[in-house]
Amino acid sequence: MTTPLSVPFDLARLCDAFEQSSGALSFYLDVESGAIERIGEETRRILYGLQEMYGADDGTLDIELALSRRDLGARVKDDLRAAHRIEAGFGARYRKVPESDSMDGYADMKTFAESSDAALRERLWRAMQGTGARARFEAILRDAPAEAARWQAYRAGRMQARVNAWLAEEGIEAAG
Repeated sequence: MTTPLSVPFDLARLCDAFEQSSGALSFYLDVESGAIERIGEETRRILYGLQEMYGADDGTLDIELALSRRDLGARVKDDLRAAHRIEAGFGARYRKVPESDSMDGYADMKTFAESSDAALRERLWRAMQGTGARARFEAILRDAPAEAARWQAYRAGRMQARVNAWLAEEGIEAAG
């Protein structure tokens, strides 16, 4: 068995990254610093274009040279540098945070609804039907502040459990 990698990450930020990760927005955990980096789909697209235009035959890219040849804003250049750094260190230094699974969220709503009183449970079940279920589900809970707080705590606990399972799969433990 290998020794877990000790990483100084912020669990709350990692949970947020799990929830926000999608096809359009990816998050990466830097296992050296514990930082969580965000890369958007547009940044990836531009980086791949730079690699096509300015990449060497061996697949490497001098990112600074490529950026000097393009008229891009400072923020875009910073994002491209980060994306290039992540791509170069992917798998070793950077680990991609998985995208949220909507079925996990649905299962959480179902389990929570089952734990509610009969009247609220019926309203929550109806809200869970079809597209936009989470928004309807949470709208119903706004009328019941105690249940809304219970839902937020339950949801946060479930997300933390998913994050902890991913960390274990990756062989990562919290430093300190």
